[in-house]
Amino acid sequence: MILLVLGALALFAILSSREPDSKLLESVQSLPLVGPLARGFRDRYLTPKPGRSRELATTEFSFDLSSRDRADDQNGLPWIEGFESWSGDGLPPLGNDPLPPRPLPGREADPERLAEARLHLRAASAEGLRLGPYPLVTDVIDGALLDRLSRAAAGVEEFYIDRYGVETVGAALETVVLYRREEDYRALQRRWAGVVGPRAAIGSLLSQGHSGYGLVVLFVGSSSVDGVAGTLLHELAHVLNRRGLGPALPFWLEEGIADDVGAARPDTSGGIALGDFIAPAADEVGTIRLQGPLAALSILARSQRDGSLLSLPLLVELEREHFLAEADAALHYGHSAFFVRFLLSEASGLAESFRRFLAGVAAGESVAPSALEQQLGVTLAQIEAEWRRYLLQQILHAGLGNELTAPR
Repeated sequence: MILLVLGALALFAILSSREPDSKLLESVQSLPLVGPLARGFRDRYLTPKPGRSRELATTEFSFDLSSRDRADDQNGLPWIEGFESWSGDGLPPLGNDPLPPRPLPGREADPERLAEARLHLRAASAEGLRLGPYPLVTDVIDGALLDRLSRAAAGVEEFYIDRYGVETVGAALETVVLYRREEDYRALQRRWAGVVGPRAAIGSLLSQGHSGYGLVVLFVGSSSVDGVAGTLLHELAHVLNRRGLGPALPFWLEEGIADDVGAARPDTSGGIALGDFIAPAADEVGTIRLQGPLAALSILARSQRDGSLLSLPLLVELEREHFLAEADAALHYGHSAFFVRFLLSEASGLAESFRRFLAGVAAGESVAPSALEQQLGVTLAQIEAEWRRYLLQQILHAGLGNELTAPR
């Protein structure tokens, strides 16, 4: 009897994962003893009705399965079909794989979240404002700053397409919310942290901005004009990644591209181009702060010096928990950005191969490290020494040579 029940359980598990609409499963549900078991298996894998949202057990994300809109958070987990208990770590249950990332069209701002964001403005935003093609909600009245940000936003999509070799789908629909004061941005973060779960779902509480739900949110605070422009471009890059490559990208690629785009600056032609290093800025009490790529290189130089810089094979395998660990997040962001920059550099000779990899990702092909290595024609371990030489050159060019010792 026990063997029969165990055999039935195995059959139900296989049928449920492969053929959840099976007539056999449906008829068995009415039988005593095994009926509830069959119903439990079937319900777990049956495609939800249109419009139904199912939340992960972590309560960190909600997925609308009718629209197949995967991981709208800026950090993104893979789109998940019908699993309430899978956190996104490891293999999905019973061999069901998440779909590969595919480009998705732009998304208009979630009305409720936009209304909440407006509540934290110091003054009501004027109507009809825009930063390039993006609607703008702000309490900033500095016309020169808004003009600079508008030029950056207007040129970022063309820059993205040209630099990474992928086309974007749909139009720019997201709304930018720009706060004058940092504390108002932090207040919104705290409010949303209570709504969507752990703070990682909306970025670190030390972040300069975040994106998701059709919103790009950031603040001016004590940042320089270049610093604010870099944050805006970084967050818009997340929006463009969604439209150009798809959500659920690995963290090194998602954040590496975003930080790479964040280094772009308006050029004389009216567009934007990859910039050099943002000059150090002094805050209100005279403390000098490094910004953008310069700050990232400073962190990378110290990591190179003390031996804590990860190898490339380890970097590209980092999962969410480790990539965003508060003690190392800034290092991982900078490491990813300069790795992307290396791949696109003339020095590496790998730019076209990397763009072929990105084109494949946009077409639904694998985003795994092995797929990257296949397109590059070399393993990451084989280019490690060359990458570190490139990094050393960048550090010296930035005038940060005193913060490191040369790779051995």
